[in-house]
Amino acid sequence: MKKLTLIALFAIVGFVANAQKGSILLSGNIGFSTSSVEKSNTSAQLFNFNPQIGYGISDNLHFGVFNETTLAKGADFNGNALGNDNLNGNLVVVGPFLRYTKKFGDIFAVFADAKLGWMSGYHDAMTDSRGNASVMSGFHFGITPSALINLTNNFGLTFSFGGVNYQAFGFNEAQSTEFNMNFGKQFSVGVQKVFGK
Repeated sequence: MKKLTLIALFAIVGFVANAQKGSILLSGNIGFSTSSVEKSNTSAQLFNFNPQIGYGISDNLHFGVFNETTLAKGADFNGNALGNDNLNGNLVVVGPFLRYTKKFGDIFAVFADAKLGWMSGYHDAMTDSRGNASVMSGFHFGITPSALINLTNNFGLTFSFGGVNYQAFGFNEAQSTEFNMNFGKQFSVGVQKVFGK
């Protein structure tokens, strides 16, 4: 699985490096949340960093790579408090994405990102039979519709309100799959800059 993902990433990097014309897309968001649990006098913290870089293969399509990194302290990867400050974890998802954009004038646009990524990480709350933190690996597929407001010089703010996600992963000894449709249940604000257009 790792070899297939690396081959795909090298192919994407080669495609972007050999491109003669088009635009380069940089986008992403950073998130941080914290909460406290009064009963156990503990806190939960979650940090997210999600950059993307893509190459414009037409006026409406960008193809590139993305990274989603999540660091959790006292929380699961969804930000739910676990009641123990010592339960930590990290999760990295990396892979290719395809973005289709529909512009409505020079200021407003809507777009959808389709992502296929390889997941890897660990969490202290999930342990193997020897009590060690379980290593997590698997695949992620998601489609996220979003809106863009272009502020100036192809620099804008992006807004998303959830999406559709499917994950298949394992923690050492157990396999799991998840399917989520969370339209309207999540809200994210990010930035985007397009170069060469």
